[in-house]
Amino acid sequence: MLNKFNRVICVIILLNFLSINIFMTSIVLNKINYNIYNFNQKLKDLSHFYFNNYIILTNNNNNSYLTNGTFYPHSGTGSTIFTFEVVYVDIGGSAPEFVKLVLLPLCNKEINITMGPVNGTGLNYTNGVLYRCNVSDLEEGNYYHYYVANTSTGEIIRYPEIGVVDGPVVKLPYMTNETYYPHSGTGSTIFTFEVVYVDIGGSAPEFVKLVLILYDLRSLCIKKINIIMGPVDGTGLNYTNGVLYRCSVSNLEEGSYSHYYIANTSTGEIIRYPIAGDIQWQEVESSFNLFSTLIVFIIIINILFTILLVIYLVKSLFRFKNLRNR
Repeated sequence: MLNKFNRVICVIILLNFLSINIFMTSIVLNKINYNIYNFNQKLKDLSHFYFNNYIILTNNNNNSYLTNGTFYPHSGTGSTIFTFEVVYVDIGGSAPEFVKLVLLPLCNKEINITMGPVNGTGLNYTNGVLYRCNVSDLEEGNYYHYYVANTSTGEIIRYPEIGVVDGPVVKLPYMTNETYYPHSGTGSTIFTFEVVYVDIGGSAPEFVKLVLILYDLRSLCIKKINIIMGPVDGTGLNYTNGVLYRCSVSNLEEGSYSHYYIANTSTGEIIRYPIAGDIQWQEVESSFNLFSTLIVFIIIINILFTILLVIYLVKSLFRFKNLRNR
C-alpha cells in the first residue's frame, strides 16, 4: 500500500515538474518572439528601408535619383499648410511611375502622399524636374519624412537613401505661465490674472477668457464668472513666441474661489489651462473686518469665562468637602 502511495506521489511530482517546465518554456518562447518583433519594428522605424512591402533598391547605376528634398515651414499647427519638394532626375529622360512623400508620425503609421511635377507636361527629366505636394490637417506631434519614386524601369529609389528627414513639428496652440496676484483679499481688492497664449503658426485666438468659480461651504459650485482677457502689448504681437493676456477683477463676493482659462483658437478649437482641474486660491474675505473681529473676540471671551467658571466650581467642591470633614 505504501509503495502504491509513493508511486502516486512520484507521478504527481513528475507531472508538476513537467507542467512548470512547459509553462517556463512558453514564457521564454513568447519573450523571444516579442524581442524579435520589437527588433523588426525598430529596424523598420529607424531605417525605413521598406515601402509597400518591397525592399527599396538604391543601386540603379545612378540613372535615376531624387535630390534637393526640402519642406517649409518647419513647424506649425494642425491648420498649417506644409509644402514638400524634391527633384527627380532620370539620365535617360524618362518620367517616373510616381513620386511620393512618406510622412512618419511617432505612432508608427505611414502617410503616403503622391507628389506632382510643378511645370506640367513637356518636362526635362534629364536636368531634373521639381515635384511638390501640400499637406495640412496634421495631428499634433513630431514628424519625420522621406521621398520615394518608382522609376520607368520599375525600380524603387529613395531620398535620403538612408534614414529620414526630421520635421515638420505640429503643435496645437496652448496656454502657459499662468499667474495671479494678490492671492487673497477682500471684496474691494483688485485681483489681476495673467496667462501666456502660444500659437506656433503665429495666429491670434478668437478670445482668451478667465473662468472664476465661486463655491459654497459644502464645496459646491454656486456660479461661474467669465471674464474676457486682453493682450498686454496691443497689436502687432508675436504669437509664435507667446503673447501675455491679462485681466483685472474686483467687487467679488465673499467665499472660496478657483479658476481656469479657456481660449478659442484661430481654427475654432477650444483649449483650456490647466488641461484638467482648476487652480485653487484663497478665500475672498468680507469687507466688514471689524464685525468679524468682534465675533472672534466674543467667542474667545466666552471660552475664557467657561474655563474660569469650571475652575470656580472645582474649588467650591473641594472647599465644601473640607468643611464637611471637619
